[in-house]
Amino acid sequence: MKITQKIIKLIFLLMCVATLVGCSKDSSSEDNSYTPLDEELTLRYVKEAFTYTFPLVYMHLTKVRFTNAMCPTPVAAPVNQFCHSEFIADANYGETAHVNYDVVTSQAFLDLKDDAVVFTNPIPDRFCVFELFDAYTNCVTTMGQGTNSNAVTYLITGPSYTGRIPLGMTQVKVPTNIAWLVGRIRCLGEDDLENVKAIQEQMGLKALKLYQSGMPQPYSPYYDPNEYVPITKLKSLTADEYFNLANELMVTNPPADADIDIIRRIKLVGVGPGLKFNSAILGDRGSSYFESMKDGLMTYEWASKSQPYLFTATNHDTGMWKFYTYNIANFGTEYDYRAFCAQNYLCTHPNATCITYFKYKDDDNETLNGTYTYRLRFKKNMFPPLSDETGFWSITVYNSTNHVITENENTTFSVTDLSGLSQNATYTDIILQCGTPPENNGGEDGEGEGEGSNYLQTPIDEDFHLLMRIYLPHEAAINGFWSAPTLTRIKEEEEDDKGKKDNNK
Repeated sequence: MKITQKIIKLIFLLMCVATLVGCSKDSSSEDNSYTPLDEELTLRYVKEAFTYTFPLVYMHLTKVRFTNAMCPTPVAAPVNQFCHSEFIADANYGETAHVNYDVVTSQAFLDLKDDAVVFTNPIPDRFCVFELFDAYTNCVTTMGQGTNSNAVTYLITGPSYTGRIPLGMTQVKVPTNIAWLVGRIRCLGEDDLENVKAIQEQMGLKALKLYQSGMPQPYSPYYDPNEYVPITKLKSLTADEYFNLANELMVTNPPADADIDIIRRIKLVGVGPGLKFNSAILGDRGSSYFESMKDGLMTYEWASKSQPYLFTATNHDTGMWKFYTYNIANFGTEYDYRAFCAQNYLCTHPNATCITYFKYKDDDNETLNGTYTYRLRFKKNMFPPLSDETGFWSITVYNSTNHVITENENTTFSVTDLSGLSQNATYTDIILQCGTPPENNGGEDGEGEGEGSNYLQTPIDEDFHLLMRIYLPHEAAINGFWSAPTLTRIKEEEEDDKGKKDNNK
């Protein structure tokens, strides 16, 4: 009996000690959490909070706008349903910059909070790749031939899913409840659209419970207020509206474990899962500060801080093409870079899926302009390297407003691996100029005459630039070891013109 009483007293004593230790620890952390910050630190943490949460808020607002549909259409679709494009973007495709003419898209926003989603993947004999992004714009995985996985049926699950994985399904875990599934199918022109449509019809997307029960998709409402331009909507939010929306979104789209340090800092200004932000901490001029802070970050600061990730391929006479690399689409803790990419591309390709080289200047570092004629030269057998037989490449001319040239209906603004480019024994030349194509671009030695097939049209007296997209690129292209084409101005023609002018005097 006495032994029992001693044991009970000992247990009670240990519990008291543990309670005191715990209380001491809790009160200490609570004091730190609410220690008043000076103005400089407050503004710094608010700035960090905006940068950190921007991709999440932008993704959410895009989802709300995109899913504002009663049924799927070529431009929108309800949650967990595919929106299938039914056309190739033409030269006047709205206000969209750098329109991609190589592929037709099928995409869907997923809500994984209440149930997993079943995705049926078509496996055609052409480029057809799906990228799955989380709420913070990181690419969770890629699916399709030449990617991480090429299974037929996937079960896409959110962070709280605890159910079983049905037989025959491959699980893909998404760390957030918002996800964006983007599929791209190569299209060879208007005559190929029916073949693309047949591939789209093989795609399936449905919540697991509906899939297993055979029930139809539920009714989806439409709301006029949700018809907005997402980036315009984001910019219109006040500090309280913006950060409290971010706080709400972080509850069901939890920050990554790697974000613990920044979350600890921004919590001190009321930004974090389930917290309440009060703009009073910004002082009397809080509203004007928030607006100027947003403008500064979105106009130049994010872009400036992303420059270390801009790779210039200068080895092996590459012609100084540039592309963003290192962590793109898998940003880790590079929050400025992530925000910059979200603002400009939202969910951008991981380079293993599609790498985009761009070029605004020739190899003499002069801005490209339609006043001049240029020679784009590939060395022999040095076309863009691919990692899979379904991969391909294209080079497209865009004008100063980031649209293609539309001088006439026969304009050649893009070449691809299927363009039938003429080649000679040592290189392949493509002539860039305004006006009608030259008769022979095959090469200076007369071999491989092309009757104008090796030609890209440039705008008249206007700056322009090139985008070279490589789908399913080889590692040599991703790492910058491939010898990309050179681009030089044809100065001999300038001398001829000068001579003619002198003779006319």
